[in-house]
Amino acid sequence: MTEQNKSRKGLGIGLGIGIAALLAVVLGNKTSREKVTSGTKTTASKVNGATQYISQNREEIIDTLKKASNQISELLEAANKDVQKISETAGNLKETTMNIKDTTKKTAQEMKEIKEETVSKLSEEVPSMPEASDSNGETSADADNVHPLPRGKESI
Repeated sequence: MTEQNKSRKGLGIGLGIGIAALLAVVLGNKTSREKVTSGTKTTASKVNGATQYISQNREEIIDTLKKASNQISELLEAANKDVQKISETAGNLKETTMNIKDTTKKTAQEMKEIKEETVSKLSEEVPSMPEASDSNGETSADADNVHPLPRGKESI
């Protein structure tokens, strides 16, 4: 036999002896016996009173239970409708968000295309300026636009 089985067997024997001793004391002691008897009578009296109350007020109790049941059903229906509405709203919100995302992507792509078109049109319309330089380090545009001062008036 294992230690655990031995300890359980010992515990069972101890509980049996304890209960037997308690019964011997209760049954042997008149005051303890009277307390147990009066407690049992009081409990039986309360159970009988509750049974009589239930049998006399049966319809009232049933009506109260039906009203409570109907209120619970109404609350559950309202909660179910609320959950359905929240679910629908969440679905609509998801759909709207996806539409906004798609629209934003399309708008960004269109703006990029417009920018590219504008840049290409501007580069076609504005010719590039040649940057030719002569031996003095001046560009040809500067050399054409130079107007020297007449002689004798350099100090003005």
